Amino acid sequence: MRKTIVILLVLALAIGGAAFAVAGCGEPSPEEARAQLETDLETLKDSLPTLLNPDTYSSSEAFNEATDEVQKSFDDVIESAKTVTDIQTEDLSKAWDNLKKAIASDEPLLNKLDSIQVAAAEFTDAWQELYDEVTEQLQQEK
Repeated sequence: MRKTIVILLVLALAIGGAAFAVAGCGEPSPEEARAQLETDLETLKDSLPTLLNPDTYSSSEAFNEATDEVQKSFDDVIESAKTVTDIQTEDLSKAWDNLKKAIASDEPLLNKLDSIQVAAAEFTDAWQELYDEVTEQLQQEK
């Protein structure tokens, strides 16, 4: 009898947990998802100046750290954007690909700065368009 009660309790907890998971608990609301994307976009913007700072090009280590920071911030934006159904990141991704090409060029480190600045300007334009879209949608939701 005790064994049956324990089994029923375990079964009830399992069913309750499954129902909780199916209900989508833990999923951000559309407004929360947009707010997270906005935060990640701001972090991405904040990471760019280090990459564009001429002092960053004084050592490979500083350059690689700056590049890694921007890469991580970009990846966070793309991940956040997956939870926002009506956001398109293609333009930002294309601009990122161009920036990565400039970063990965075989030129000496100091010579890369000019081409990275040009690619970063295009990237910033694409970033701004996406940021404006996200903030506009957040304002509409309020």
